[in-house]
Amino acid sequence: MARKIRFLLILSFCCTYFLACQSREEKYREILKTFEMALNSKDIENGMKYRKKLIGSGADAVPVMMRVLPGKSGTFKSEIMYILEKLGEPAVHALIETLPSEEANVKLHILSSLESLGNIKAVRGLEKFQQTLGSSDPLQVPTAKTLATLGSDKGFQILNNLLVSSDRDTRLNTAMLYSELADNRSLSALLKVIRSEEDRLVKNYIVEAIGKLKNIKTVPILKKYALNDKKSVLVRESAAIAISRITGESCQYHDDKGKSVYPRKQ
Repeated sequence: MARKIRFLLILSFCCTYFLACQSREEKYREILKTFEMALNSKDIENGMKYRKKLIGSGADAVPVMMRVLPGKSGTFKSEIMYILEKLGEPAVHALIETLPSEEANVKLHILSSLESLGNIKAVRGLEKFQQTLGSSDPLQVPTAKTLATLGSDKGFQILNNLLVSSDRDTRLNTAMLYSELADNRSLSALLKVIRSEEDRLVKNYIVEAIGKLKNIKTVPILKKYALNDKKSVLVRESAAIAISRITGESCQYHDDKGKSVYPRKQ
């Protein structure tokens, strides 16, 4: 009998907690909906009113903010970032805490928000989250990117490993990211893979990433493994552009007819 009563008490508590969470979720969704309407109608007074409400709600509202972000306008997303910045460190903790349990598209918004906030206190939580991801999980690259952007060497270690993944799309996304980041911590990994990468598009972004680092010592390697690439005119042209960027001098490459030409874009 005592066991049954205990079970009923626990069940009652769980139901009450679930209803409270559901009610809180609905409340914040309604506030966010009204806030968005005020922004869309350029209703400054109500916009400021609901912005203040959301800031006053503290970190409690952060998970719901993330859940409603997919598909929203740039203005709305900018406002949410402003609110997160105002909330400061509690928002960072809330984002890390909610990250593992959300849908993939929401996780991407959380990672992007953490990256924009630039708070290094997110690093430890992100590293733990990354360890739960499978080797071919599409969140591997964006998670590593966020870590790298926050200054974590671990982020670059992960990206360096992904750059030699057996999965072509993973290598491509990583090479594209390195081209975007233009960080010297990627150089040694890029110089290794340029020698063996067979996919022309992946290699193109590897060459582009090396060129953006503007290290004069990379020119001989670019000439050997990219400017003289026998398979891809795309890679050869990218190499000519990269070398020009590094040396400041025009560089020719061989087009698909074997003719020496200058790149179309400089």
